[in-house]
Amino acid sequence: MVPVTQEGQKRMASMHVTLYLYGLELDPDVIKAATGLLPARAGKRGDILNSPTSDSIGVRKMGYCTFSSDCASNDFTAHFSSLREKISNFPKPVLALPGVESAMLDIYVDQIWDSTAIDFSVEEIKCLAEMGVSVNCTACVEND
Repeated sequence: MVPVTQEGQKRMASMHVTLYLYGLELDPDVIKAATGLLPARAGKRGDILNSPTSDSIGVRKMGYCTFSSDCASNDFTAHFSSLREKISNFPKPVLALPGVESAMLDIYVDQIWDSTAIDFSVEEIKCLAEMGVSVNCTACVEND
């Protein structure tokens, strides 16, 4: 059974695929200069972390950049292809970028049901290995 909203509309699954780069000395401006690509989100170690409810909640301990797929599909292959095209000029492995110590591909699915699966092709697995990234899959499940 497909979940519905209180208004009776069907709730559809949504998928987001994002590459996260982390490093103590990672500088988003250096990543942008090296790749020619503006990160979707970024921060430097030492940045003050703010909260909507207070002036400051701490200091960022590590630099990071994110790059997301530009895709409105619920198909992993479509998202991965979109992201691969976007970051096609990145070195392989991505750890060769200045200041990058770790990299992760995050696959987030909102509203996943029993019939939903994320399938990786052999080519996608090889590409992930060449990129040198770990993979994290997160699913937000809503029960009826």
